[in-house]
Amino acid sequence: MIEPVWVAFGCGLFIGSALGVLLFALFTAGKAGDYESEIRDLRVQRQLLKEEIFRLEKNYKPRKPQPRKKRYKKNYHTGKLYKPKKTN
Repeated sequence: MIEPVWVAFGCGLFIGSALGVLLFALFTAGKAGDYESEIRDLRVQRQLLKEEIFRLEKNYKPRKPQPRKKRYKKNYHTGKLYKPKKTN
């Protein structure tokens, strides 16, 4: 027959494991909520940054450089534009 010590050991093991799982779930539930709010905040921040990059790229208009024949130089002393002379 089963001795009372083994019955007490089995009941203690069952109750202890049930309480352990319950406490573990309670402690991790708080952390999971914090992590979910952090993920939500980071996703909002990522979306805002994407919109900012798109807005900045939309206004960016690259220009072609002016052809060499039509370039004018600015005189350092007078500030007037003049066409440089060819030295060849």
